[in-house]
Formats: sequence, C-alpha cells, structure tokens
Amino acid sequence: MNDAIKSGIAFEESIMTILKLYCLDRNKKIVILNNVDSYRYFDLHERKNYYNYSHFDAYAPDGVFDDMPTIIEIKYSKKITSFKESLEKLYNVYRHNFSDINHMMRKSFTRDARKIKFIYISLLDRDDVKKIESTNEIYKYEYLNIQILPIEEVIEILQKYPIEASRLNDLISDEKKAKNILKEINTSTSELETTEEDIICKKNKNIELLKEKLHNGELSIVLGTGVSIPFGALSWNKLVDYMYEAIESGKFDNANNAFSKIGNDNLSKVQYIKLELLKNKQYLKTLYNGLYNSYNNNYPYNNTSLYALANLINGRKIRKIITYNYDNYLEIILKNRKIEYLLMVSNENYYKNFLPIYHVHGYLPYGVKDKEMIDGADTIVLSEDDYFKLYNNSNHWQVAIQLQSFKDDVCLFIGNSVTDYNEKRILNYTKQKFKCHFAIFVRDNLSIQDILKINNYYLEICNIEIIWADSIADISKIIKMLA
Repeated sequence: MNDAIKSGIAFEESIMTILKLYCLDRNKKIVILNNVDSYRYFDLHERKNYYNYSHFDAYAPDGVFDDMPTIIEIKYSKKITSFKESLEKLYNVYRHNFSDINHMMRKSFTRDARKIKFIYISLLDRDDVKKIESTNEIYKYEYLNIQILPIEEVIEILQKYPIEASRLNDLISDEKKAKNILKEINTSTSELETTEEDIICKKNKNIELLKEKLHNGELSIVLGTGVSIPFGALSWNKLVDYMYEAIESGKFDNANNAFSKIGNDNLSKVQYIKLELLKNKQYLKTLYNGLYNSYNNNYPYNNTSLYALANLINGRKIRKIITYNYDNYLEIILKNRKIEYLLMVSNENYYKNFLPIYHVHGYLPYGVKDKEMIDGADTIVLSEDDYFKLYNNSNHWQVAIQLQSFKDDVCLFIGNSVTDYNEKRILNYTKQKFKCHFAIFVRDNLSIQDILKINNYYLEICNIEIIWADSIADISKIIKMLA
C-alpha cells in the first residue's frame, strides 16, 4: 500500500471517527453505510433510504450540524472533479427512484429532495468552495441541499478532539500532499496538547459508543487469559514455565541456550514440552493443574471482570462470546447465576435463544477426570503443531467463527492483550473502512504519549480502539458501565 492510499485511509477514517464523536456529544446517531448489517438499524419505512444512500459513507438521520437528515461523503481529494463525481452519484440515486426523468424538476420533488442534506468533506478549502459555487456546471443540482465543508472548518472541529487529531498527524505520510493542504492540518494539530482529561473523555466516549453497539445487538465479546487469572489460572508466560518444570526427565542442561535454537517464543517452547509430557501422559494433566490448582470453588469472586460480564450478559443482546481460554470459569459463574448459554466446542448448530460461547482453542473444564482429559487432547490448541494445523485451514470452524465475528460484529476484547499473531492476522484481514472494535487494556503507568502511540498502532493494524483502565479492578467497573 503506497503512502497516498495509507494517508487517504487515515484521513477518511479519522474524519469519520470525529463525526461520530461530534454526533455523540449531541445525542445524535450516525450510521456507517458500508456495513452489511447497517440496514437493520433503519426503521421499516426508512429501509428504502438505506439502499439509496448505501453508495455513500454515512447517514445521520438526526443531522450533524443541524436537525436535517444528512448523507455524508468523505474524500481524500483536493480535486473539484471528485466533488462533481459524488454529486453525480447523488443525482443518479434520486433519478433512479423516478421512472419519469421530467419529475426531477417538479416542485414536489424539489421540496422532497431538499429535506435531505448532503455534506461533502474533503481537502477542498474555502477558495475551492467559492469556485464551485460560482460555476454554472452544477446548476442541475441546485434543488439538492448541498453543504461543502471546507478544510478550514474541518480543522476547527479536529482541534476539539486532540487524540483523533494526533492519529491523523501520525498516519498521514503522503509527503506530496503534506506539502500543501495537509501541511496546514499537521501544523494545526501537532500543536495540540493531549491531557489526562482528554484520555478520560475519550474513554467515556468509547464506553458510550459500546453501549450503543450493545443496544443495537451488534456486540460480541472476545476473552483472553486475563479474565481467568483472578480465579487462579496462570498467565501465558507463567503457564509455559510451570509446564516446563513438570517435565520429569528431558529438561535441557542449559534451557536458555537450547530454546534459542528451537525458538524462544512460547509456542516453540510448548511444542517441546508437549512432546516430553506426552511420553508419560502428563500433558493435559499438567495444563489442567496450571488452570485450576489455585482455584477456590467456594469463593464468590464477585469483584472480577467475569462476574461483571455475567451481569452484562443477563438479559442483554450480546451476539456471542469467543474465548481463547481452556477453562470454564465463565460457565461456572453463569451456571451458578442460572443464566442460560450454549457451550460450543465443535462445529455444530446452536439455538438462537441461547448465548453461544465458542472455545476456539479447546476446552478443559474444572472437575474433568484424567481419562477424559486424555481423550480431549485433540481439542486443545497450545503448541506449534496445534496452531499450524488450525490456522493453515480457514475452513476449520474455529477460524471461520473468528473471521465471521471480526468481519460482521463489533467485538470487545477483555483480558486479551491482542498480541497473538494469528488473532492479529485475522483482525487485519477483516478490517473494514469506518468500522472498529474495542479492547480494554490496563494502563500500567504509561505516559500520555505512549498511550497515543499504542492507540494509533492498534487502529492501524487491527482497527481497535483502546479503552484504558486505571487498574485490573477498573476493568469490571468499565463492564458495569455498559449495563
């Protein structure tokens, strides 16, 4: 992807994010029109509008800068011809709805057409807008309600959202255009100072956006090891070390040097550990002990993120839960709370009235017997060969459900660092313009500048907005705020 295309995507996505926040501040809705599910959020009598407007970027039924329903088009272009092309597209949409082309000029149509506003946002400046307004070439569109937002006004809005402005400043790398109009954007936004108040404000706005996705039935949850640690499960790194120490014979004389030859990453280490532990059928038993040895099944765990998640699940429209964890701590809580769910550990149909929980890397529940653990070895994805076998075939149901969910749903990642290469690869592959997922990360004393850099990294690679928690305990508070 060349610099011009990357800069164009950065510009268009940043502007759309800012429009979302601008509308959110004013209790207005904005619908992204390239989402296959967008039509579901139009009222029945508005469904035809979705199909008419789906050629554009977004639709604001309550308006953006006023209360008039608004179609939005964003273009990374300085060309007046690009504006004319968008206008012609709008003209054709209206023309398509009338069999008699002469009806286009009737007063009744003119009155109806002006009830919808068309906002065009690009790199055009005020002088460009004056040129357009002075020409007779757009005379045939005069009955349409058109607003061209000059770049100077875009910059004024940008300055109200310094975090988004910093992303635009970082990602625009098209030097040719940066020398002219983008230089003005970079100059205006680079001087903005992001404060702690901005970080908190951004966090609260992301929570509001998530609440909207939950209300619309778009939200799925993706869980990682972090949610199981409070129950006694070992973290990924500690689990690998624990399993290595469980090898009775077969340890390396010099583990550091030996693993540097095999591979110092955890998948390579587990591959060696697995081969050694399988010799005496201790592989799954050791994994089981790493998950449950410190678990106290009489402790309530009321302050954990999983307990807060159970409250969120109860009676709300969550599409599905994808978990990379082998344990069943969530299921234990749901069962104790009498909240219905459907365990999914294989490729099978499920009843739509139940919440599906997909264990895409296998399932090793609390209380399972030794024989069952040995029989269930094929379900666990933990070592190199497990990952090779799974992710080399996109037809595996575990891969398919991730592809489908990351493409069609808005996902909230909890206890999940999103550092797994395969997970990031699928997220990158399923990226869509103007769509983002959300992840809750613990701040860990990061500076504001580091937060901005991490934010930009995850938006660029995975289209993920980070919600920064002050501590592990703050994660459950954030989840409660979604209810």
